[in-house]
Amino acid sequence: MSKGEEIVEEIVKDRKAVRRLAEAIVSDADVRLAVVNAILRDVATKEDVEKLRAETKADIDRLREEIDARFKEIDARFKEIDARFDSIRGELSSLGARVSKLEGQVGLMVGMNVAVLVAVIGILLRLIF
Repeated sequence: MSKGEEIVEEIVKDRKAVRRLAEAIVSDADVRLAVVNAILRDVATKEDVEKLRAETKADIDRLREEIDARFKEIDARFKEIDARFDSIRGELSSLGARVSKLEGQVGLMVGMNVAVLVAVIGILLRLIF
């Protein structure tokens, strides 16, 4: 450890020595100005804060616009899906009506076939007996 590091280490350990060093630094105008300038480089000004606030607001507004656009796209897609479902419902209803009609026709055909079959059996039975 260098001599300078040893001195700094000793001053840091002794609170009274730290205060005396701080008083010495503050009492020298040139050193005080250098310390203040060094601190001010890291301090945000009102202009910095306002600029950051404006940039943040612009970012938020841009994000809102993007989100609104996405929601509009999603709404449009849902409307397309609803239209497709309505179309499918119409087709299913039409198919249901056609199936009902076919059921009626099949029932009529079965009834006619049963009547013909009974007549044929009756005729065969007369011929046999």
